[in-house]
Amino acid sequence: MGLQSLPAKDREAVLAFQEKAGELQRVMEGANAAANEARRRLKFIKKALLDTPKADPRWGDEARALEKRLLDIGMKIYGDPTLYNRNEPRSPSLMDRVGAQVDATTGITNTTKRNYDIAADEFEKLLEELRQVIETDLKKLEEKLEAAGAPWTPGRGVPKWKKD
Repeated sequence: MGLQSLPAKDREAVLAFQEKAGELQRVMEGANAAANEARRRLKFIKKALLDTPKADPRWGDEARALEKRLLDIGMKIYGDPTLYNRNEPRSPSLMDRVGAQVDATTGITNTTKRNYDIAADEFEKLLEELRQVIETDLKKLEEKLEAAGAPWTPGRGVPKWKKD
């Protein structure tokens, strides 16, 4: 409505930047949701390990390590909620760096560009780590569970079975 205090000189550039920041925000939200879903799967895996006599006790340690990595990824994306809830100072999260840019109506500043670049560079590394955790490490743990005859857990697909 033209009520911004510092109107952008190049609205098309602002819109293009907002679209780029919005796409990064969309992917970060999706990555965080995938991490949360993987943590939910790990909760069931830890329970299944207790009910599986053939399970190696070290698998529980693997599950907890994966869970910690997923929590760390989520905290890097959204920040530490305990600090936020206690109104303690904290470094900006990746989402903090990008979120403000999506709704901005003023011009693109060097700080805005720098925040986007920091978030994009850091998130690129996090996304690779998340893929490693979910698509490789968690999958291997789930394959071990299947081989040990563990109860079915979400995310493992259809159980394997053949008639003797």
